[in-house]
Amino acid sequence: MISCTEWEVILKMGEIDSKLTKRNFWKGDYNKMIKNLQAVNWKEQFNGKSVEDMWIYLKSELLKQIEEHIPLKVDRKPRKKDYISRATKKHTKKRSKAWKRYIQFRSGKKL
Repeated sequence: MISCTEWEVILKMGEIDSKLTKRNFWKGDYNKMIKNLQAVNWKEQFNGKSVEDMWIYLKSELLKQIEEHIPLKVDRKPRKKDYISRATKKHTKKRSKAWKRYIQFRSGKKL
């Protein structure tokens, strides 16, 4: 018995928007956020609720405060996700070069 599976894959690539919108946490108004969160009667809100319901309420309050008090910014140039700094790369290259030189001549002297 022979069985055959057939499928069709459709891949579409839309335009990539070079502008990335995200929150600018450096310019947030944290004093107002704290004031608003302190104004909530947490005992009343959490009374008789399950842990899951309390978490959902807390999370929704925090997200509401973030939307109100943390401004959006447009990152025009998405940064390259480079986890190693230039200085570290430079030192790594220098170390590799010194190691190759040591392996070649097996001496502690500089050439």
